[in-house]
Amino acid sequence: MDLSSNPGTVPLTRTEMKCLTMIAEGYTEEEIGRELTLSKEETTAVLNVVVIKLGSPNRMAAIGKAMRLGMISCN
Repeated sequence: MDLSSNPGTVPLTRTEMKCLTMIAEGYTEEEIGRELTLSKEETTAVLNVVVIKLGSPNRMAAIGKAMRLGMISCN
């Protein structure tokens, strides 16, 4: 998946949004996987796609960008 030409413009799927929200709330990959019935590896892959889609260098930056864009909020 090459999204590098237009990062941050590809919408996230429901699963990607849920994983992003849960990781931002402090859940581990294992906990997210149990909640969403994904393996740890699948969870990791989903989160890696989120980072790419948001055009971020890492998960923390993706969380920050998603918060600034109003995509997620942490309570």
